[in-house]
Amino acid sequence: MAARTQIATCCFCIKLRAGVVIISFIWLIYGIFETVPNSFIIISSNSVQNVYSYINEFLIPITVFYGLITIGAAFGLFVVTCKNTPKMMLIYSKVAYVIAGAEIISRLLVISLIIMYRSRFFDECTQSIDNVSSRIEFSVDACNQGYIFSLTFSIAFAVVTILSTVYFAMVIASYAYKKKEAAKNSYDETDETDDL
Repeated sequence: MAARTQIATCCFCIKLRAGVVIISFIWLIYGIFETVPNSFIIISSNSVQNVYSYINEFLIPITVFYGLITIGAAFGLFVVTCKNTPKMMLIYSKVAYVIAGAEIISRLLVISLIIMYRSRFFDECTQSIDNVSSRIEFSVDACNQGYIFSLTFSIAFAVVTILSTVYFAMVIASYAYKKKEAAKNSYDETDETDDL
């Protein structure tokens, strides 16, 4: 519980309640942005053979995770704007940690996908470059650089999103804890005046 009380503001300058609204809105947009295109890729890969057909076993769970993030963020916006009670905020703080867990799992799945299908990436890359250029050494070098860039970008993006998601979950938990403490203090003050 001590870690929850250390966060007094969101991003050092925004009040906690406003920060929770902003975080929930960011998660909602992010979840929709990731869920909708992935759903279209899954649908199109079932009807037509394309380059994404071999990643369906990873794309389906990733899409489910982002769907959960979207639903959790929508629930959070509802809680913060309409039902801002200590009990509901404690539930949302638990949902926020589930969102953080889903983000961690989905990012690890993306990185493992890139690593597992390295040879397939190289095969498709060299075939597509060979159709344009006859220099084999050029295609191998270009594909190698493309793979390294893709893996590096995925790892960097994973680190940034995981750290920010965990921080966002901590901000939401801090707000829920402060809301609970405020309700407890107002209840204690009511009991003291009743005793008089």
